[in-house]
Amino acid sequence: MTKIRLSRSQDDLDLPMVCGFISGSYWGKDRRPEDIRKALAHSYCVSVHDGPRQVGFARAVSDQVYFGYIMDLFVLHSHRGQGLSHQLVDGLLQHPQLKDVKGWMLATNDAHGLYEKYGFRMVDPSVFMRRNGD
Repeated sequence: MTKIRLSRSQDDLDLPMVCGFISGSYWGKDRRPEDIRKALAHSYCVSVHDGPRQVGFARAVSDQVYFGYIMDLFVLHSHRGQGLSHQLVDGLLQHPQLKDVKGWMLATNDAHGLYEKYGFRMVDPSVFMRRNGD
């Protein structure tokens, strides 16, 4: 493995790889690449790179004060087990424009242990409401 670096620049994103991974994931299987690109343009993104190759990604949506939502975090299979998901979470929570956010949320089916290390806890689903668009 070469030197791992974290980036907060959208210029460093490998958009075809990010769109391909997300649209192939259990959480993003119905997302179209053009919609993913639009969402990324309006998000705070972090990526991890092994040399020139992007190997992980995460994004957040936020008002920069009261609310932040972590989405689309992934590390390529070839680079899992090396703590890169922690670098991505740290990269978002310590982002200069997000570091003062008072409340964070996320949804996960399989990474509870990762997020619990950052103080995330299960919530009472009866207080949350959701509206899905077509």
